[in-house]
Amino acid sequence: MRQYLPLVVWLTGILFPMALFTRYSATYNRWFQIAFTPEWTHIVMHGLLDGVLAVLLVTTLPPAYRRSWWILALILVVACLQEGIQFIYTASLPGSDEVFDIGVDLLGGLIGVLIMQRRVVRA
Repeated sequence: MRQYLPLVVWLTGILFPMALFTRYSATYNRWFQIAFTPEWTHIVMHGLLDGVLAVLLVTTLPPAYRRSWWILALILVVACLQEGIQFIYTASLPGSDEVFDIGVDLLGGLIGVLIMQRRVVRA
C-alpha cells in the first residue's frame, strides 16, 4: 500500500482547492500568486503537475494499465475533476480558460508519458 502513497499525495495536491489557503495566510497567498497568477507560470504549473502525475501513474499502476491512452484518460479525468472542484469552490461557470487548462494538463501528461516510454526503452 505504501507504493501508492506518492500518487495519493500528488492527487490530493492537484484536486484540493489550494487557493482556499490564500484567505488565511498572506505569505502563502504571495507564493500562490507567484506560481499561478502570471499566465505563463499558470501554464507551466499545470503542465508540470500533470507531467509528474503521468510519471507517478506509469511507475505505480500495474503493467496492464500503463498504456499511454489509459494514462492520458486518467489525466483527463483528474483534470476535469480539478476544474469541477474549482467551479464549486469559486462558484463560477466553465469557459474557454478551463478548456485551455485541461488541454495543458493533457499536454503535460503526454510529455510525462513520453519521458517514461523513452526511459523504459533505454533500460
